[in-house]
Amino acid sequence: MNKNIKVLLVIIFLTVLVGTFVFNPMMKWLFSGFNQNNIYNNDKIIAGSADSYSYLSRQGQVKDNVAELSFQLTGVDTIWSFSTTESKNMTLHYDIKIKQGQFKVVLVNANKEVITLLEEEGKDSIDFSLEPGKNVIKIVGKKALVELYLKTNE
Repeated sequence: MNKNIKVLLVIIFLTVLVGTFVFNPMMKWLFSGFNQNNIYNNDKIIAGSADSYSYLSRQGQVKDNVAELSFQLTGVDTIWSFSTTESKNMTLHYDIKIKQGQFKVVLVNANKEVITLLEEEGKDSIDFSLEPGKNVIKIVGKKALVELYLKTNE
């Protein structure tokens, strides 16, 4: 019985040792790119199919082709997704007020390229093209406190 306890203690010790020195660094390596504070300048994460965001506050709504929101955001969130069989021109009307932090509106095209549409506040419109396939408009923020109005012609 005493020998069994010693063997069990050695197994537990080795498990903790392996978990601490092998598994923990491996998990940090796997998930280090997904820290929401590191998303703003990481096109690979922005272009991904999954959103990763933290809203400290979010008011308003996205309905059809209009997004009217007031929020504090760190991360990336999808606003609209468009699928098209041929190239198509779009217009995005905007009114953006950035009260703090960094903020941008991006287009992720069908080739997973990230194109920054807006990265400063103002009120205007911008024209851009959709490529055949799935195109996504996302908002990206780093400790961003923002009021925005977006409207597409779709």
